[in-house]
Order: sequence, then structure tokens, then C-alpha cells
Amino acid sequence: MKFSLSYTVLLHTLAFPIASGQTFQTGPFALKLSTANDSTLNNQYLYACHSGAAIEALCVASNITSPGDLGVSGRFYLNHTAETSTSGSITWNLPVGGNNGTTINTSEPLVFQFNPASNVAVLQFVPGDSQPPLLGFSGDNLYASAPYDDSGFKPGVRPNTTSTALQLQQWHACWSLVGSGYYYRVLAWVSAGAPRNPTCVPVTVSKENLQAVF
Repeated sequence: MKFSLSYTVLLHTLAFPIASGQTFQTGPFALKLSTANDSTLNNQYLYACHSGAAIEALCVASNITSPGDLGVSGRFYLNHTAETSTSGSITWNLPVGGNNGTTINTSEPLVFQFNPASNVAVLQFVPGDSQPPLLGFSGDNLYASAPYDDSGFKPGVRPNTTSTALQLQQWHACWSLVGSGYYYRVLAWVSAGAPRNPTCVPVTVSKENLQAVF
């Protein structure tokens, strides 16, 4: 099965517009799931799937053995502020039609979309200068960085929050409503405890480097 988007991708681009304050971009890479809890998810790839106007969720592909089969929808990047950094914003390059039939690739950051009625947040690529979470890779495994753990806070006692940031991997694959009401099996984040959404399965997300497109 071939995944594609309904617009032409410019294979040679001189530069990608990068989110404000981030001047380096590494990639491309694919994002791949692994889990011992569901054989239908193990070794499956993620791809950017339409969930609104210029908004994409991270959907689970089915029966894909090569990330190349996903085309541009399965190619992701890490935007960061230092050349040697391993953390920053996970981005996807949205192809947008430009003048004279050209295509401009706009870098969209991955953000958490929380539902106040749940502890499950879906992940979406959104345009504009949003405030994306700090994400990175420990080895090849994707994590979200958190500045501190508040589980030990006490009334009136200021905690020490100067310790090393946490590297959390609370990723799940869940059937969820995303964007404009689409119902997909997507990558999600469980903030704490057991997921309120009963379809969620814990997964590890790892990167698989891809050949750059010129």
C-alpha cells in the first residue's frame, strides 16, 4: 500500500523554513514502533495523516515493510538550536504550493493536544510559531523532556527543581479523535497512570535514518 499526499513534493530544496529560534535541522528519519503488547503494532511505522487544515496527526501505518513506501508523509526531522544537540522539536515538512508551480516545504513542529477529560494527549503537526515540547533521542528512542517531577512536592516547602531534566517515554498507540473529528489509530502521550482511553497500547518510538532527498 502506497501512502502519499495530494500535492507534488519538490525534490530539491535549498532550505527549509525552521521554527523561530531553531537554526539547525537533522534528518530525515522514519519513526517506528515496537511493543510486546500488540503484534499488529510491532515494527509498524508512523506517518503524517490529515487531521485539519495544514494539520496532521501521527498515524500508525499498517502492513508497511519499508518506510520508503510512505513517501514524504513518513519523513521527519529534528529542529534544534545547537549543531550537536540531540533534542529540540520533531518536525514534518509540509509541502505548500508556491509561485510558478514550485513547492515550498514548511517545517511544522509536533505538539501535544490535551483533552481536559483525559490523561491522553494526541500528537499533531501544526503550522505557526507554537510552543512545541522539547523532544529528543536517547540512542534511537524518542523521549519527551520534563523539567521536574512534582510527585514529591510538599505544602509550603519549595522543591529543588535544579536537577537534570527527566527523559520520559510514555508513548502509546491509541484510537482517538483528532483534529476536525477524524478517528485514527495515532501516536499519543499518557501524562500519568493508566490511560483513560481503553484502546491505548504502550509503545517505544525509535528513529530509523533515511537517505536525504536532493
